[in-house]
Amino acid sequence: MPSKKFDKEFFQRKISGLTNGQLLALLQLRGDANEALMVLAVGEATKRNIAFKLPEAPIMTQGNAPASDKSKLKRWNWGAFFLAPVWTCANKLDIWTIALFIPPINFVVLFYLGFKGNQLAYAKNTLNSVDDFMLIQRQWAKEVIRVILITAIFQISLGLLIGLLTHFTS
Repeated sequence: MPSKKFDKEFFQRKISGLTNGQLLALLQLRGDANEALMVLAVGEATKRNIAFKLPEAPIMTQGNAPASDKSKLKRWNWGAFFLAPVWTCANKLDIWTIALFIPPINFVVLFYLGFKGNQLAYAKNTLNSVDDFMLIQRQWAKEVIRVILITAIFQISLGLLIGLLTHFTS
């Protein structure tokens, strides 16, 4: 099985094949790029005598998001509330998954996940930004709507079918 280590020679060849404009664009990705890749890009730009200025890195707080983005995590999480067992497994919140199956506390856990789910899941994620994380959580909310609609259609159809069957069999 091949290793997932950084292949320095491969990336050095790729970076040396970039135009000056492409290299400058790569250097502007500072916060979004792999650190080892950025070291190679800076080395190549220095070797070519290209004048460049690296963008300022944002001040980071605990986790991996700038402090200004942390307020976005305080929103209600519909995916965590309605699809809790699947959502907690997908976000690697194993203890919360187990807590969902303990009858005296599972109801409280649902509401806690709704209120604090974004913060709990973000602490375990590997994404670079809160915006990317919240985009995924919006997808969970869309799935909640789909599940509710499918369930409602199924229940209405089942109710109509049972009604018709009882009408024709009596």
